[in-house]
Amino acid sequence: MNALSIWQPWASFIALGIKNVENRGWATRYRGPLLIHAGKTFDEDWEEKLPAVLSHAALAVERWPAYFHLAGHLLAVVVLQGCAEWEDAASPWHEEGQVGWYLRNPRLIRPLPYRGMWGIFDIQGASIEVCDLTALKRSMGYENNASDADTGVPQDRSGAHAP
Repeated sequence: MNALSIWQPWASFIALGIKNVENRGWATRYRGPLLIHAGKTFDEDWEEKLPAVLSHAALAVERWPAYFHLAGHLLAVVVLQGCAEWEDAASPWHEEGQVGWYLRNPRLIRPLPYRGMWGIFDIQGASIEVCDLTALKRSMGYENNASDADTGVPQDRSGAHAP
């Protein structure tokens, strides 16, 4: 299965269905399932880059600090629906001047350590286990059983459609 390595906390935002666009300087012709890999780099300026209409994303980081700092792990499977230029942006996550990779249908997996690579790369021999939000919270040690609303994770994690 193909994978893409993304800096944290952006990889976690995508895995949780908060972010539906990955911004790149290049487009891809690939469409279909894509594993989201949390790279080892954490974007320290992430709060400055949050679209104002998506302040709930900051709440998710505050409530789930360990998840947003996981590095070198596979976190989710999404569907790469398509790519669009800035002029055709259909999401507040699409950054000006970037090619937006539009993602939908995020499915959490049990975080799995894996070494990332540049670009789209193939995952060989990894045992991918899809899990729900409750199971993920339990595996991360969040035993308070807070609702999705309390963690900043949206109820509908299907993602937006590509333009």
